Amino acid sequence: MSKPYSILREKMKPAARKRAAEKTRVLLDAMPLQELRHARHLSQEHYQGHGR
Repeated sequence: MSKPYSILREKMKPAARKRAAEKTRVLLDAMPLQELRHARHLSQEHYQGHGR
């Protein structure tokens, strides 16, 4: 049976928790940029298909 994440996090060393929090922040900060890049790529494909 799986354990709740809160229990697993409590067992982590403080340094490991800090690294995990930093990685989470980096991933969340990068997400909007990834979405923007994805949207722009789709837009370029759309225009290429219409001869622009």
